[in-house]
Amino acid sequence: MATALNYNSIKKMFRKGDANLPKFEILSYISQSVNNNGINPEGQELLLRVLDRKDDFMEYEEIVISLIRKYGLYPYLKNFDLSLSDEIACEIHKPDGMNNIVFHSKQNEIYYTLIHKGNVVLSAPTSFGKSLIIDSIITSNLYNNIMIIVPSIALIDETRKRLIKFNKQYRVISFSGQSLGKRNIFVLTQERALDYIDRADIDFFVIDEFYKLDIKENQDENDNREIILNQVFYKLFKSKANYYLLGPNIERLIAPKLNEQKYQFIKTDYKTVVSEFHQIKNNALNKETKLLELCKGITGQTLIYCQSPASANKVAEFLFDNLDLEQIKDNEDFVRWIRQNYHPDWNYPKYLEYGIGVHHGKIPRALAQKSVEMFNRGLLKFLICTSTLIEGVNTKARNVVIYDNVVNRKKMDFFSFNNICGRSGRMNSYMIGNIYTFHEQPQPELPFVNVPVFGDDTTTIPDNLLINMDDDDLTIEAQQQIQRYKKQNILSPDLLKKHSYVKLDYLLDLAQYLNGLSTRRLGLIAWSGTPNYEELKKTCNLIWDFIVKSNRMISSVHSGKQLCFKIKQFERSKTISNYLNIIISENKTEEKNNTLIESALDFMRQWLNYKFPRYLMTLQDVVNEILEKKGLPVCDYSHYASSVECYFTKPYVIPFDECGLPIQISTKIKRYISNESIDSAIESLRKMEIGNLQISSFEKSMIRYVQKNL
Repeated sequence: MATALNYNSIKKMFRKGDANLPKFEILSYISQSVNNNGINPEGQELLLRVLDRKDDFMEYEEIVISLIRKYGLYPYLKNFDLSLSDEIACEIHKPDGMNNIVFHSKQNEIYYTLIHKGNVVLSAPTSFGKSLIIDSIITSNLYNNIMIIVPSIALIDETRKRLIKFNKQYRVISFSGQSLGKRNIFVLTQERALDYIDRADIDFFVIDEFYKLDIKENQDENDNREIILNQVFYKLFKSKANYYLLGPNIERLIAPKLNEQKYQFIKTDYKTVVSEFHQIKNNALNKETKLLELCKGITGQTLIYCQSPASANKVAEFLFDNLDLEQIKDNEDFVRWIRQNYHPDWNYPKYLEYGIGVHHGKIPRALAQKSVEMFNRGLLKFLICTSTLIEGVNTKARNVVIYDNVVNRKKMDFFSFNNICGRSGRMNSYMIGNIYTFHEQPQPELPFVNVPVFGDDTTTIPDNLLINMDDDDLTIEAQQQIQRYKKQNILSPDLLKKHSYVKLDYLLDLAQYLNGLSTRRLGLIAWSGTPNYEELKKTCNLIWDFIVKSNRMISSVHSGKQLCFKIKQFERSKTISNYLNIIISENKTEEKNNTLIESALDFMRQWLNYKFPRYLMTLQDVVNEILEKKGLPVCDYSHYASSVECYFTKPYVIPFDECGLPIQISTKIKRYISNESIDSAIESLRKMEIGNLQISSFEKSMIRYVQKNL
């Protein structure tokens, strides 16, 4: 007598790749599962496995179609010949104005809630299709000013490219300094959002990866992004705009005061692809060998997760040395260009040449973006990455290898594990995504997200968040907690609010110190325009001692004096390749050249492009309030801050770099780019005729790539 089928036995047949499946019996089991339990993960997974082997089940096509409808997987119906009733079912699941898009049943539910101006907080798997719902709301034309908050610049660019199709109805804004249109879509990080919130009447907003609102205990003092995100959320919520918060794998949202403006918290594990888990048995002695064996046998595009840039580089070097790889001819021009414009000793192009990509925070943005594009086109088989890629950027990966089990220097929890696993598989590309783990899976425990600005009366809220909240929203205890900052008279409340990304006590300590300086010593930091070396050194020391306040090295800097030296060193270098040559030629340590190169690139990105200009403008405002009280002329650091931020070139090179055009190419075409504003520069690039430009064919191809996405 045949053994009755169950979920595990059917799954085992599929995993083994059995050729002679009991097809009718499998379909019957899946049907009974949905009839008895409604849409459920096990039945849905088995149906997705059936769809992965669609051709084997075509003799039961009508049953398969019926099951697709029962499980709400309507997007997969387009792969079949449909009856009139099936066609009608598809039409019902198409959002208005998007005729080529069919929602699955859960997407449709959320779409109709939002379209009727309800608020939704959604916790759903990576493969759910959360972003497509944003596109449908934009298409509806319900709103005039839509703000989308994303956690990284890489996600700004990815989202901007997706939404540029709406540029006839809306102005898409993603860079600081852009002018507003009549109707706008803002795609911004929380830091950039603060520049725009008060300039436009936002009527709908989205926060992607909303779990980042939770302010963790013992967080790094120099990591203040959660506080800024809470500040942005608070401001947007107070505007009475409708909202859609989305993220993966959240158990519950703790924000009782959000109920003042009703919302639905929707937690679902509805998936459109299958995650196939494979445990790789290994130990400290054979871990690399096991990875090599896996990579030799694996088929399809593969992401390899590592805990840090150093780990990613080590894995890349190991695979380069030990895999039998062939040169990828289509990658030659890119590889040659990198070697010419950065440094020939950099390992990054060496790996690309043989189909291995590396993606981490020390890789320049335009190059990292190009690597993802090459991976998605199949020009790279392996993409070795850290959390910079895992957090949201879409890739076409059949496989994910979790080589390390550490994220941000902490042991990987179930939430991060799920987030990484969600990068495998892709609807209509890879129905089955493979996850290979080199460590035990974390215990299944999803986080609660505590939103401090909307917590209950017992919630602890940091001072630099409280100061940006209205008194009516504060408890008596919170008002008392913040009172000392409001009553002091050395710095204005407006300055404390504007620069509240810095701890308020740090700002007051800085002001007290400046207030005690003699007029002569104040004069050393009251410069304008471009500082001399001594002025810059004094300024960097103040930034390090009062704003950074760190005892550890941060992106190759461990003091204000060293920060000053490195800024001036880069300024004198004129070009990135010269800078890297100087770094290597002046090195007196045993560091390898590749490490020196990536540390230098990290300094450029972290300090020159972001931290220093930001801290400098904070220092300027504090200094000026002290100078004004003493009746002394004020300083103006803005020109130098802007110069450092754009690497002493033109301001537009940074947004161009974010769009995928390397700084070196932007510099070559500067005579053709308008420097009046960011908008005019973007328009110049968009309309540029590149046929007669005296640049390489590869550089022209990079410009064309960016032009089509502007």
